Amino acid sequence: MMQSYKYAVLGNPIEHSLSPVLHEAGYRAIGLDASYERIKVTKETLPATVQNLVEQKFNGWNVTYPLKGEIIQYLDEIDPRARLLGAVNTVKVSGKRLLGYNTDGPGLIRGLTSQGFSTKDKKVTIFGAGGAAKAVALALAETGAKVTVINRSFEKAQNLVELLLAQGYEAATLAIGQTTGNRLLTQCLAGTDIVVQATSVGLEKEKYPYPLHGLRAGTVAIDLIYNPPKTDFMIKSHLQGCEVLNGLSMLLYQGVLAWEIWLDACAPVSEMKTALYQSSIP
Repeated sequence: MMQSYKYAVLGNPIEHSLSPVLHEAGYRAIGLDASYERIKVTKETLPATVQNLVEQKFNGWNVTYPLKGEIIQYLDEIDPRARLLGAVNTVKVSGKRLLGYNTDGPGLIRGLTSQGFSTKDKKVTIFGAGGAAKAVALALAETGAKVTVINRSFEKAQNLVELLLAQGYEAATLAIGQTTGNRLLTQCLAGTDIVVQATSVGLEKEKYPYPLHGLRAGTVAIDLIYNPPKTDFMIKSHLQGCEVLNGLSMLLYQGVLAWEIWLDACAPVSEMKTALYQSSIP
């Protein structure tokens, strides 16, 4: 009898997650008897949800906002990357043990590599210092990129930089004051090879608050937001002559990496990509 697999994504809100589209296309492509569902979970309902998933013999699940840190206390083993970040986005059930991983940062790198972009020895500017920024900053630094972090809270930016420095990577913060901010930012962006927008600004189609006129043509500008598919950050970067990407590629490859963790097999990337990109067209 063929084995049946069960997977899910946990979070809140979760209704608009594209992960089921991505994974179910992969199952169809290889004829795998598997399901993938969205489950709305709060911090309060997480303990009971984890217990239910185990009892119902789920094989693994993804974790999204606001549970990536909360889930750790319910796991038996944490991958070193996830432990360092304090965030898990992929859980694998291995026998009676729950194993935690974080595929966000490697997902960004794999997406860039698939499109012919190299990050080694590149100067990278990251806007933001939250969970997403942390994950991509570490992954970029691991490839040899030199990272500068810009954030409204200088303390949060400094904490992220200190995490990178402690691992032996090259990183710095940019302190933007009210009088010197634009000049310093312009100078920083002028020397940037890759700029990553890793804040929530743009989710509600709001205007991007930082001036981007320092960006030079040819710089790769990435917004981790994928819905809406084109943010104000992306529009302004494009006007500067940048090569502009949204977060769909990262979403695709963090899912691909989760698949490979769960099934110990190469994922059918082409079919998963086609389904994801078609579903994201407005």
